[in-house]
Amino acid sequence: MSLDDLVEQVVEERSLEALELLIGSKREDVLDALVLAAGRLIDSDDPDEVDDEIVDAIRGRLVEARATGPLIDGLNADVEATQEFALACLAEIGDMVAFEPMVRLLEEGNASLKRAAAEQLALLTNYDFGQNALKWREWNDRRIKGLSEQKAEDREDQARRLNLRFKGTNVTEGAQDANEQMY
Repeated sequence: MSLDDLVEQVVEERSLEALELLIGSKREDVLDALVLAAGRLIDSDDPDEVDDEIVDAIRGRLVEARATGPLIDGLNADVEATQEFALACLAEIGDMVAFEPMVRLLEEGNASLKRAAAEQLALLTNYDFGQNALKWREWNDRRIKGLSEQKAEDREDQARRLNLRFKGTNVTEGAQDANEQMY
């Protein structure tokens, strides 16, 4: 049975057996298809009582697989429900690789997508700049600068520790001596 046939069984027939086959796969094309299937189910004109169960199972699989690529692709889908589903999954995964595509939706999306993107960015980052894309970008620039400064400090600390070892000083003794001199 083809991937398209399985997806159609999930979306049109609400087949839990087809869903299990799809969820068991690690293939990227299957994960892409699951993102689109979830959006179609959410946007369905004929909702079924198992839709929430199916969408939750798809969400769980995508989050577990940390499928950021297919979810970021889902942000460009034609169906708004797919875009909102992808936003929520990306925020739940918590990978900052999703930051830039989410901010792009703040700039280019319709009013509903902008609200959803702002909400999911707040969940992703634990900050809230609403729908102001410029403030989000400024925050991210500060975050990246802070990360690079921390890396530089870590490298300097490592160089100091290596230098102390080469001089024959026990690193922990040197730290204790420095603390004693401070007090």
